[in-house]
Parts: sequence; structure tokens; C-alpha cells
Amino acid sequence: TVFLDGKRLGDYGPQLKQVTVPGGRHTVRFESPYCFPKDVDIDDGEPAGRLAARLRWKPARLTIKTDPDSADVLVDGSILRSGQQIDVTIPEQSDGKKIVSVEVSAAGFASKKLAVELRANDQRVQNVALDKRGEPQP
Repeated sequence: TVFLDGKRLGDYGPQLKQVTVPGGRHTVRFESPYCFPKDVDIDDGEPAGRLAARLRWKPARLTIKTDPDSADVLVDGSILRSGQQIDVTIPEQSDGKKIVSVEVSAAGFASKKLAVELRANDQRVQNVALDKRGEPQP
């Protein structure tokens, strides 16, 4: 969403390709549910031109819940407990997505590895149930 001096102009897109701004000092604000907001100031007397702003992605939040609860959890090399949240930084020069590697293990259970795709500002809970060693897999 794009705002001019606090007034909503509309959603970012072709309809806002060109905006007439009266003389004087103004602030253009860009907002997105996936990004941190960004304000761009236009100074009095600044010549007309293209206004560009790169918004920073909000991190995704991932929670891995395991069965058994005592399982060890590795997310991209960070050690976590079952149910503990981790913020995942989304690379600036990306499409707003990131794939993280998750590994879950516990004594007496077969380990599991999985790749989890996250989007900026996701609040994801991933359940992982381990199978006891020696038990048939369904």
C-alpha cells in the first residue's frame, strides 16, 4: 500500500505508476504485509522523477513440534527444543521465500530430514513425528 503524507493512495501496482505531488515537502510511505514499512521524503523543490524504494522482508517464524517432545531439532544448523520458535531471515535480494533444512533426531528413533519453504512474515508450525527404530513404516 502507498501513502502520501498519511493519506492512502492505493495498492502498489500499475494504477500508481504516476502520481502528481503538489509542491512542498512530502513523505511517501510504502507498506506490505510481507515487508517492513519504508518512508521516502520528497524535499521542497525536488525535480520530478522516479521514486524507488526497496522494502526489507520481514522474517518468517518457524516452530518445530516433535514427537517425542525430547527430540533434538536442527534448523539450518541452529539447535532448538521442540516447540521453540526461530526467526528465519529472508534474503534481501530474493523473491521473499527461503527454504530451511530441518533435522529431527532422538535416541531410539529414526531421524528425519526435511526442507521447509517459508515466505516473509510466515508464522509456520511444522509437526514432525519420529518412528521408533525397528518399527515398520506405514
